[in-house]
Amino acid sequence: MQRRYIVPFGTLCLGLPVLVFLFPRLMVGGPTPDSIGPFENWSPSVDTIRAAVGAGPGGVCNDSRHTQFARMFQQRFRDNQKAVGVSFASEHRIKAKFAATIPRWDMASVAMELHREASEVFGRSFEIDLYETYISLAPRKLAELREPANGKRIGIVFDPKFQIEVEQRERMESPALPLMVFSPGLAPAVCPNPIGWAADARQEQRRKFLLQRAAATRDQIRSYSLSVRPAVMAP
Repeated sequence: MQRRYIVPFGTLCLGLPVLVFLFPRLMVGGPTPDSIGPFENWSPSVDTIRAAVGAGPGGVCNDSRHTQFARMFQQRFRDNQKAVGVSFASEHRIKAKFAATIPRWDMASVAMELHREASEVFGRSFEIDLYETYISLAPRKLAELREPANGKRIGIVFDPKFQIEVEQRERMESPALPLMVFSPGLAPAVCPNPIGWAADARQEQRRKFLLQRAAATRDQIRSYSLSVRPAVMAP
């Protein structure tokens, strides 16, 4: 009689520390198929890019040097099946675009390297705006890389306000807005608003992606739980 209670209790005592140790680690997202990871040894290297573009100041953001730099830098990732895009928005600003499925820490790592290499090649500092991209939808701004003027470390800020500002601007620039302003008797629901639809579609696509990732995480936790479940001895 006592053995029937002692064995399950002992199993619980042995299994509980294992679960306490593993569960927090299972909840931390591991590498995904879209993770970039270390890319220091990918080509073309910074030395190859510098030799092809030529180091030194001068030029404008759409000249051949800047265009070639952007093309070679993004080639480093596209040759390894990573959806990364680079373009110069001005003489002091770069757009770095990533597939929405790429983890944020990989985006930040690539942006830091982009800032370092562009500064070395062109002899001046750049601001970098980070975007995530979706199929058939406009890129969505996620973060900014800025170099403080007081000599502090470069920082990357991910902030939801960037997306809110973009969506508000899209809605204000919608061709349906004048119709809504000058037609007070017309319900907004019947006014065509394709830009608003695009913003809503982007949010829905993002929501579905997060649900799929959450389901994959649950499956991963379930598989690990089955693999580490202690065997219960028969009384």
